[in-house]
Amino acid sequence: MTAKIYITGQTDAGAKLVINGISVPLNDEGRFVYYAPLDWVTQADRNQIKITESDEIGNKTEYGFEVLRDLVGTIPTYPGDLAALTTGSAKMSTPYKFGTNSYQALANADKVRVYAVPMTASSVVKVDGQTLSENGYVDVDVPAAGRTVQILVHPDNAADKQYTLQINGTGSSVAVLRTLKLNNATASQTGDELAAQAFTGAEESYAVYVNNMVDQVTLTPGALKAGSDIKVKGQAVPSGQASQTIQLQVGENQIPVAVTSPDKSESRSYKVAVWREPSSNAQLKQLGLATEGAKLVSDFHPATLNYQVLVPNTTGTITLQPAVEQSDATIRIEGQAVTNGTALSIPITKDAQPLAIEVSAQDGTKLTYNVSILRQKTLPVQPPLLSSLQVNTTLDSAFNPYKLNYGSSFTTTSGKANITAMANDPQAAVTIKGVSLKGGGIFTPDLSIGDNTIIVSVESADRTVSQTYSIDMKRVRNSSSKPDQNERQTTISGSSGGWTYQTSIVRTAEGGKTVDSVKLDAQAARAILERAVQNKDNIARIYVTDVPDAPADERFVSLSTDFLTVLADGGISLQIVLPDVQFTIAEASLQQMGKDGKDAYFRVVPIRADAERSEVTSRVQAAELVQKAAGGQPVIVIGQPIKIETNFSGYKTELLFPLNNLTLPENEAAAKQILSELAVYIEHSDGDKALSQGEIRYDAEGKLAGIAIEINKFSTFTTIQKNGTDALKVLQPYLSGYPDGTFRPSQAITRAELATILQRIGARSTTSTTASTPAAGFPDVAEGHWAAKAIADMQRSGLMLGDNNGLFRPEDAITRAEVASIAARLLPATANSNTPTADYSDTRNHWASEVIKQASQAGILQGYEDGTFQPDNKLNRAEAVKVLNRLFERPLANVKSSSWPDVPQDHWAIQEIESASGTVKLLSDGSVYVAPNH
Repeated sequence: MTAKIYITGQTDAGAKLVINGISVPLNDEGRFVYYAPLDWVTQADRNQIKITESDEIGNKTEYGFEVLRDLVGTIPTYPGDLAALTTGSAKMSTPYKFGTNSYQALANADKVRVYAVPMTASSVVKVDGQTLSENGYVDVDVPAAGRTVQILVHPDNAADKQYTLQINGTGSSVAVLRTLKLNNATASQTGDELAAQAFTGAEESYAVYVNNMVDQVTLTPGALKAGSDIKVKGQAVPSGQASQTIQLQVGENQIPVAVTSPDKSESRSYKVAVWREPSSNAQLKQLGLATEGAKLVSDFHPATLNYQVLVPNTTGTITLQPAVEQSDATIRIEGQAVTNGTALSIPITKDAQPLAIEVSAQDGTKLTYNVSILRQKTLPVQPPLLSSLQVNTTLDSAFNPYKLNYGSSFTTTSGKANITAMANDPQAAVTIKGVSLKGGGIFTPDLSIGDNTIIVSVESADRTVSQTYSIDMKRVRNSSSKPDQNERQTTISGSSGGWTYQTSIVRTAEGGKTVDSVKLDAQAARAILERAVQNKDNIARIYVTDVPDAPADERFVSLSTDFLTVLADGGISLQIVLPDVQFTIAEASLQQMGKDGKDAYFRVVPIRADAERSEVTSRVQAAELVQKAAGGQPVIVIGQPIKIETNFSGYKTELLFPLNNLTLPENEAAAKQILSELAVYIEHSDGDKALSQGEIRYDAEGKLAGIAIEINKFSTFTTIQKNGTDALKVLQPYLSGYPDGTFRPSQAITRAELATILQRIGARSTTSTTASTPAAGFPDVAEGHWAAKAIADMQRSGLMLGDNNGLFRPEDAITRAEVASIAARLLPATANSNTPTADYSDTRNHWASEVIKQASQAGILQGYEDGTFQPDNKLNRAEAVKVLNRLFERPLANVKSSSWPDVPQDHWAIQEIESASGTVKLLSDGSVYVAPNH
């Protein structure tokens, strides 16, 4: 329940306004705020509000409205409150608001009229002790400094209430600042107030000191007298507001501030000085290597002062273009002054040449960056490779420039092969059976009946290096002009099994390959539709079955445009059931296929060949999507991967892959866990990869049917099980290949590489006298060397102690004698002798003769057939993994195909290399499984 109503509005300045008989005051602009009292005693349910406005010549305008009473309750009273408060010749900072007792106004004359209207007409209002005139105001004098006016409301039967009105004068002649503060305006530190001595306003000079990180400030001046004008560096700034951003230089920055009194008669200037400290930053933000082929061994960081730069062996100069973090720092390279960001070339006269870059900050702080320029040793010339290879019988695996041996997917009856071989170097010569083509081209070598091996040679233009590829092809006799064919019947049925329709599967056999084909046309569609309608069915299911013990190599299903249109118009969905997969094509997809006006076909090829299946399995297991989903756990392939080719895409199709090869445990929870780990990996022909979790499906009898996914384009599909092996132990690889995908078995292994491998394996010496050797470090192993930590660890463990000169020689190839020494430290004291003698003709006076004997007797390292050990020969990567596998008893497994393109299947160390570079799994049945890890 309220006893007042808020009314505000605007009329002409100088007009008169009366509301319910009460004269309501207007400000100088004709605006009013009035809280009209409501009388719920004499007017119980509604109050009439009448507003009369009169202009200066007597014209009147009347307005009115009613206020209805809402709820019955206690009616409040306001005997000590004002209904209106405003001023003339002054502007109030805020209009009158009921319940607020303090106000401010800015006078525009030396006499101000104060208007007040009480809520209760009988209440007496006094302004600074003066009773309101009959016109409802009191005039008050306002000095230049302003004054405070007290407004007292005295009701008949209630306590007095007082209002305060602070009127600021406009005629002050005082020009003084009351406050002055500076704020940091630097981009990363905006807003912080800067520490400074207290400002009183009486100073002529005012100094503030900031560090070098502050490069921009703002000033916020506050005038003592309202109405004062303030300028900062000649720009007007309102009192209490921040100036524009001011850029600071190092040293003194003068910022003049001027204030003018409100009456414009006086002005005052303040000399503000901001002192910015010089920078102590002597760090580079980049070394600026500008020499082709040059590279840092470790990434650049401004706080790191020592670096190694590798340059090609033939490089004669090193060009640097260093840049500093602080633009006013100076740079000197080998004593030569260099402008920031400017290049300087220094001659390289040594294989290892030091270089000093000195940076000086403004305040004298200096940092020296030490750069060691190292010439790289000349690498062996790499032979040219094939960039592409195609044959008319199709390669048995995808072409890889580093894979050197290939077979054929099909036989041929032709007396000539058709081979397209292109080199990655247009100047290289490609040769097949005596025919050479520059850069490569099309070759048609003769084929004999039976097996043929075609050799493809790629030789550099200068004939210094070459690479050889081989292709195995088989030519068979052409016994007849037509392939063998036979025909058998199969069934098309509905979802309920209440109807059937017979059609033919035609099997053709040619070149050792069998293909089962089913072709359906409009006539078949009309017969199917008739039977489905009679049985109120909406699904047609085509069964493409296998011949017992003679599965087809491929299955081909062809559907004519009319077949698709008839089924779609009849509201029929289509299912194609094959031994390897079941297609479900919805009615909507059939309709769209029919509208496209072309026949549709599906070619399904199960991947059964060991080599191709092994390749797909390795590729799937190593796929990033699969690894991420498996969370690092083992992954196995369920059943056979299959390729599905078609001439249509973009139509929603469901595929159901049977799980016939999956044996589930009887325990329901365990079976559920295994099913939750299944997924389908998809390799689309356009290069896209996907991993679909799919949905487990069951048949009408509740038996496991398979895993279903939905697609709109066709590819190679592989069903996988994450964490799908019962491995008792899993050993991670300890050696990897190179970025180009090769292993390089014949390349020497360096001492730094071996230290890293031993650290990764966790090798420790079994000899107590060396097991606690302190890691004092080596002078030729820089702190930033990529293998520094491993080398220190091996020194600490006592396995690798350096040479007699105290050097480690990290980039030198390790010798057979050095490896024998390490092996002897790893062998237990009770190691059995597997070799009756280890007396070699070339080790009798060698420094490592005793450790060579120990390693040989333990069967770790053997000599050669001529009775020598050749202790100073370099150990290559293939020999190294054989030694390490024996030392650490790493299991080997039969390898069906090499996972490395430069390691042929018949390489003497193929099993050793695959074990070292792959994930080795010891299964519960005692067998060993090695999964490639690259």
